[in-house]
Amino acid sequence: MGVDNTMSWREKLTSLSPAQMGLIIFALALAVRLAAIFGMGMHKQPLNFVEVEKVAVSVAETGVFGNPYKIPTGPTAQAAPFYPYLVALVFKLVGYGLGARLVLLLISAVAVSMQYTLLPWLAARCGIPAYVGGVAGLMGALIPVRLITELNGFEAPIAGTAWILAIILALGWMESPSARNSVACGAWWGASMLILPTLLLPFGLMMLGLGWRRLRGGPGPDWKHLALAGAAMVLLLTPWTIRNYVVFGQLFYIRSNLGLELSTTQFPGVSLVDDENHPGIAFIYQRHPYTSEAAAREVLEKGEMAFNRERMKEGVGYIQADPKGFLWRTAQRVWLFWFLPSKFPAYKNFYIFPFTALGLWGGGLMWRRRPGPGLCFVCGLLGFPVVYYFMKVMSRYRYPIEWMLVFLCCYTVWAYVEARGDKAKA
Repeated sequence: MGVDNTMSWREKLTSLSPAQMGLIIFALALAVRLAAIFGMGMHKQPLNFVEVEKVAVSVAETGVFGNPYKIPTGPTAQAAPFYPYLVALVFKLVGYGLGARLVLLLISAVAVSMQYTLLPWLAARCGIPAYVGGVAGLMGALIPVRLITELNGFEAPIAGTAWILAIILALGWMESPSARNSVACGAWWGASMLILPTLLLPFGLMMLGLGWRRLRGGPGPDWKHLALAGAAMVLLLTPWTIRNYVVFGQLFYIRSNLGLELSTTQFPGVSLVDDENHPGIAFIYQRHPYTSEAAAREVLEKGEMAFNRERMKEGVGYIQADPKGFLWRTAQRVWLFWFLPSKFPAYKNFYIFPFTALGLWGGGLMWRRRPGPGLCFVCGLLGFPVVYYFMKVMSRYRYPIEWMLVFLCCYTVWAYVEARGDKAKA
């Protein structure tokens, strides 16, 4: 489709299809990320072999999903399965050197670019002009607010892309409930949880919201379709759940390390922000089995599940010993999750803080004006961060929701401009 050069930017954007917008956004986003990878020399930095990469090595060399810590400790459920298996495939194909580092950076760059590519389709599915999503996509493509995080974020950029697709499927399911759509929606959400387990809460809240709407006689999936979606989600998680039961003799949800994370986060004196916990000094490095051989030997001797149960009791004990301090630190973590300052460079805060605030406002605005999409976004804003409010603050934890804030920020501005236009016409 040709575009008249005399048209305004808005008319030009409006004339483009979501596919055309998406192609432009993908090309720009990928170009920016490739420039960063090669311009900053990120591809020349060796792998750090953190927990997920150690698990990937174990999978690649022995077929065992395990050994994430300082010394080999056997099978694990420390990580969700998708990303370590993906990295294991990369290791098998190109080894453990700089080639693997480059491939993993490229996977992240493509996943990030796909997030912003999908936003015009998401806007159209929400019943708003596709160009609103196009503007959001261009913002995300050209102004990467957490560039290092998104390229070094392990599963986070892939999870963000999966989440957008999950919402697009959910909105289609709400508009046209059917057995096929119900199964597809629930199955994709389940698959997404195998990438990022914290997507369970947004999905659960969305299902509760739809159930409440059904009780009140509102539109949307009926009880049969709600049950089908829930069953499909559970079915996707079942193989991993069975694996964990066979290996550890217990039923639990995807990962086993909640006790460990709670203990190392709630210990008195630990910094709220992970980057401020320096190696060799901070409690987390002295007690975490990834950095402490003594702690890793505890895992080996007691077993991963017993070790995490002990650490859970330990973490709860720290909270009970100082409940007021716990509440204050939690309030600080809530604030930092949404408004974690950027130090590299600090001027990005003049961009990050306003678009975060406008994005949160846009969630409420969407809830009031477009109940279906609003339900998906508000459930995400409320449910996704809950676990992270009790953990150390890391930009990687927030990254999977960055796209939503950019999208809702643009929606807020568009709604304001449209309202001003309507008043002017009146």
